[in-house]
Amino acid sequence: MLIDSFGAAISDAAKKAKYEKEIGSKWMIATRYKALHERLDDVIANKEIALPKNVRETISAELPAGYELLRRTRNAAGHPEIPVAVESETVFMNLRMFAEYARRAHSLLDYLQRTPIDW
Repeated sequence: MLIDSFGAAISDAAKKAKYEKEIGSKWMIATRYKALHERLDDVIANKEIALPKNVRETISAELPAGYELLRRTRNAAGHPEIPVAVESETVFMNLRMFAEYARRAHSLLDYLQRTPIDW
Protein backbone atom coordinates (compact mmCIF):
# COMPACT_ATOMS: atom_id res chain seq x y z
CA MET A 1 0.00 0.00 0.00
CA LEU A 2 2.84 2.40 0.80
CA ILE A 3 4.59 1.61 -2.45
CA ASP A 4 1.47 2.43 -4.48
CA SER A 5 0.49 5.47 -2.38
CA PHE A 6 3.96 6.95 -2.70
CA GLY A 7 3.80 6.54 -6.48
CA ALA A 8 0.40 8.22 -6.62
CA ALA A 9 1.69 11.16 -4.53
CA ILE A 10 4.67 11.96 -6.79
CA SER A 11 3.94 15.34 -8.34
CA ASP A 12 6.58 15.39 -11.09
CA ALA A 13 5.50 13.31 -14.09
CA ALA A 14 9.06 12.29 -15.09
CA LYS A 15 9.92 11.20 -11.54
CA LYS A 16 6.62 9.34 -11.28
CA ALA A 17 7.36 7.45 -14.51
CA LYS A 18 10.88 6.59 -13.29
CA TYR A 19 9.55 5.34 -9.94
CA GLU A 20 6.80 3.29 -11.61
CA LYS A 21 9.43 1.74 -13.88
CA GLU A 22 11.59 0.90 -10.85
CA ILE A 23 8.75 -0.97 -9.15
CA GLY A 24 6.59 -1.98 -12.11
CA SER A 25 8.36 -5.08 -13.34
CA LYS A 26 9.46 -6.26 -9.93
CA TRP A 27 7.45 -8.82 -7.98
CA MET A 28 9.74 -9.33 -4.99
CA ILE A 29 8.72 -7.15 -2.08
CA ALA A 30 12.38 -6.61 -1.11
CA THR A 31 13.13 -5.06 -4.51
CA ARG A 32 9.97 -2.94 -4.48
CA TYR A 33 10.60 -1.81 -0.91
CA LYS A 34 14.20 -0.87 -1.81
CA ALA A 35 12.92 1.45 -4.55
CA LEU A 36 10.44 3.03 -2.13
CA HIS A 37 13.06 3.37 0.59
CA GLU A 38 15.56 5.03 -1.78
CA ARG A 39 12.98 7.59 -2.90
CA LEU A 40 11.88 8.26 0.68
CA ASP A 41 15.54 8.86 1.57
CA ASP A 42 15.68 11.35 -1.32
CA VAL A 43 12.64 13.15 0.11
CA ILE A 44 14.30 13.40 3.53
CA ALA A 45 17.60 14.57 2.00
CA ASN A 46 15.84 17.44 0.23
CA LYS A 47 16.01 20.16 2.88
CA GLU A 48 13.57 22.31 0.89
CA ILE A 49 10.74 19.92 1.74
CA ALA A 50 9.21 20.69 5.12
CA LEU A 51 8.10 17.29 6.35
CA PRO A 52 6.29 17.06 9.67
CA LYS A 53 8.51 15.60 12.39
CA ASN A 54 6.38 12.45 12.77
CA VAL A 55 6.52 11.76 9.02
CA ARG A 56 10.30 12.28 8.95
CA GLU A 57 10.75 9.91 11.93
CA THR A 58 8.50 7.27 10.37
CA ILE A 59 10.42 7.41 7.09
CA SER A 60 13.90 7.45 8.59
CA ALA A 61 13.54 5.10 11.56
CA GLU A 62 10.29 3.23 12.14
CA LEU A 63 9.59 2.10 8.59
CA PRO A 64 13.01 0.54 7.93
CA ALA A 65 13.24 -1.03 11.39
CA GLY A 66 9.75 -2.52 11.20
CA TYR A 67 10.29 -3.78 7.67
CA GLU A 68 13.56 -5.45 8.65
CA LEU A 69 12.06 -7.17 11.70
CA LEU A 70 9.11 -8.44 9.67
CA ARG A 71 11.42 -9.62 6.86
CA ARG A 72 13.69 -11.52 9.25
CA THR A 73 10.75 -13.08 11.09
CA ARG A 74 9.17 -14.18 7.81
CA ASN A 75 12.46 -15.61 6.57
CA ALA A 76 13.02 -17.49 9.81
CA ALA A 77 9.53 -18.97 9.61
CA GLY A 78 9.87 -19.89 5.93
CA HIS A 79 13.48 -21.04 5.97
CA PRO A 80 14.21 -22.46 9.41
CA GLU A 81 17.73 -23.72 9.92
CA ILE A 82 17.06 -25.66 13.09
CA PRO A 83 13.50 -26.10 14.31
CA VAL A 84 13.15 -24.41 17.68
CA ALA A 85 10.27 -23.45 19.88
CA VAL A 86 9.28 -19.81 19.65
CA GLU A 87 9.19 -18.15 23.02
CA SER A 88 5.97 -16.45 24.03
CA GLU A 89 7.89 -13.25 24.84
CA THR A 90 9.13 -13.07 21.25
CA VAL A 91 5.62 -13.52 19.86
CA PHE A 92 4.29 -10.88 22.26
CA MET A 93 7.04 -8.40 21.32
CA ASN A 94 6.48 -8.90 17.60
CA LEU A 95 2.72 -8.42 17.95
CA ARG A 96 3.23 -5.25 20.02
CA MET A 97 5.74 -3.91 17.51
CA PHE A 98 3.51 -4.70 14.55
CA ALA A 99 0.59 -2.72 15.93
CA GLU A 100 2.77 0.41 16.24
CA TYR A 101 4.38 -0.25 12.84
CA ALA A 102 0.95 -0.53 11.21
CA ARG A 103 -0.25 2.66 12.95
CA ARG A 104 2.75 4.62 11.70
CA ALA A 105 2.54 3.13 8.21
CA HIS A 106 -1.12 4.18 7.99
CA SER A 107 -0.22 7.64 9.25
CA LEU A 108 2.31 7.87 6.40
CA LEU A 109 -0.34 6.58 3.97
CA ASP A 110 -2.71 9.33 5.11
CA TYR A 111 0.03 11.93 4.63
CA LEU A 112 0.80 10.69 1.11
CA GLN A 113 -2.88 10.76 0.16
CA ARG A 114 -3.15 14.42 1.25
CA THR A 115 0.24 15.72 0.13
CA PRO A 116 1.99 15.77 -3.24
CA ILE A 117 5.55 14.53 -2.83
CA ASP A 118 8.81 15.38 -4.57
CA TRP A 119 12.51 15.06 -3.95
